Amino acid sequence: MLKLSKYASLMLLLPLSAFAQDKIDVLFVQVQLEQHGFDIGGNPDGVLGPKTRSALSAYAKKYAVSDDFSSVLSEMARRNIENRIPISDEKMRKGIEDTVAEQLNDPFSAKFRNIYKISQADGTVLICGEVNGKNLYGAYVGFRFFYGLSSGFSPIMLLKIDGDSAISENACLLSHPR
Repeated sequence: MLKLSKYASLMLLLPLSAFAQDKIDVLFVQVQLEQHGFDIGGNPDGVLGPKTRSALSAYAKKYAVSDDFSSVLSEMARRNIENRIPISDEKMRKGIEDTVAEQLNDPFSAKFRNIYKISQADGTVLICGEVNGKNLYGAYVGFRFFYGLSSGFSPIMLLKIDGDSAISENACLLSHPR
């Protein structure tokens, strides 16, 4: 069973009005709305404007939730968690771990958890997980999210390992199939 991050757990338990709607959250919601066929009025820009609000309402109507940003964000996270598939194939898992570890200061120190795949609305498969590794001083830095795309040529095309940003966490928390 996959362990949820603190952020993901809070999103499911608390009303999201307790969380600030920062630009990155809006941006990732816009990407998901677009992938699910809802018109946000242009390219995702992180602005909660009238077209994005209209798309939120349409998404909310389709999935029978309240049309406020927090409710839609919670629904996207819920659908994501329901559709995660743990990586159980050892060869694929090793390939993912090797690819991610290569990007660390000390690849041999890499520790992994919560590696899973999830289909996105456009059919691509996102690979997500958490990695911990040692810094240049030999100390572990704490688990950080990573994500990439699964391809036919390699187990993962790594896109990002988060440092101080929440890009990987948002990508991995909100993606879900139609």
